[in-house]
Amino acid sequence: MSFIDVFLQKPLICSQCQKKFKPIFHNFYIQGQKGLAIYFYDETIRQYLYQLKGAFDIEISSIFLQPFARFLHYRYRKFLLLPAPSTEASNQQRGFNHVINIFSCLNLPILPIFLKTAEVKQAGLNYYQRQEIGQHLKIISPEKIRNKNVLIVDDVKTTGATIRAMIDLAKAHHAKKISVLVLAETKVNSNKILNVYD
Repeated sequence: MSFIDVFLQKPLICSQCQKKFKPIFHNFYIQGQKGLAIYFYDETIRQYLYQLKGAFDIEISSIFLQPFARFLHYRYRKFLLLPAPSTEASNQQRGFNHVINIFSCLNLPILPIFLKTAEVKQAGLNYYQRQEIGQHLKIISPEKIRNKNVLIVDDVKTTGATIRAMIDLAKAHHAKKISVLVLAETKVNSNKILNVYD
């Protein structure tokens, strides 16, 4: 029995649906910081994220991480969660921030201090255009992360541009330790349009 198995919880969905989810627990480094991706961005993750983000089905928010919530809570128990921001228009349309909802099942303190300063969606942008996303992010109440361990969380890591910008801001405001946790990651071709739903 693995360390993770000790912490597994009973899934919220039927066993047949749960089998569609293929966790990978892939460790990576980004901007010199440790990161963890729970899944690859496959068709199952894409469909359920669309149901959450595009169809506003808030009830399914926990199905992605709930089976591993105890393990992830234990692993990151000394961290503040810093969710990647959505555009204000998206939050108003949905009535919620999907990143906050996805990671709420970890029962860790969540501090939404990153804001998008422009209504820029990454869907349809190519690799080079996405690298400019950092100029549209800012941090509010930066004193709240000074000398704190922070965990940057996001739904999908594609080029990593948003995460790198968040890391830079957290470093600039003297976070003590920075880690990254993403629901899913995907490989992209830098000269192709990225089709991750945003």
